[in-house]
Amino acid sequence: MGKGRAGRVGTTALPPRLKEMKSQESAAGSKLVLRCETSSEYSSLRFKWFKNGNELNRKNKPQNIKIQKKPGKSELRINKASLADSGEYMCKVISKLGNDSASANITIVESNATSTSTTGTSHLVKCAEKEKTFCVNGGECFMVKDLSNPSRYLCKGGGAVPEESADHNRHLHRPPCGRHHVFGGLLQNQETAEKAA
Repeated sequence: MGKGRAGRVGTTALPPRLKEMKSQESAAGSKLVLRCETSSEYSSLRFKWFKNGNELNRKNKPQNIKIQKKPGKSELRINKASLADSGEYMCKVISKLGNDSASANITIVESNATSTSTTGTSHLVKCAEKEKTFCVNGGECFMVKDLSNPSRYLCKGGGAVPEESADHNRHLHRPPCGRHHVFGGLLQNQETAEKAA
């Protein structure tokens, strides 16, 4: 870690360089922090934040977003994130020695996936033809793609195949992921449904 005060850089003053910011994905309602950090000890640094190319300032930034400046860095905090907070965030550092910028993507997904996101996250994908039988009563089948979990399925506008219905149990044979987690009305385990037959 550098010393707390700006050092004299002599004749080889270098422009500030920002560390890489990591893209994040989180559920709606959570808290996120983006750190815009430079290794430069140059004291006269100004930071600016942009979302999808538009500068975030006091007049136009959402109430749930706070920007804090600290020595050598700036933090953008998102409280109770919503789908509207998804987008590309860019931090720009400005100094007399030069400028630099770093970007990261924030992706917010519905915590219960009750509706399809229109922000371009593309985490809800319509089921393939062979998987549509998972839903009954005219429901629409969606596959939930999650980087950290196996694929899951959910029904919107209808129910999942009921366990007590022997007629529908045949639809549950050899599902693509082998197991259905409870997710917006899903069956927890397809094996229990087959035993009911």
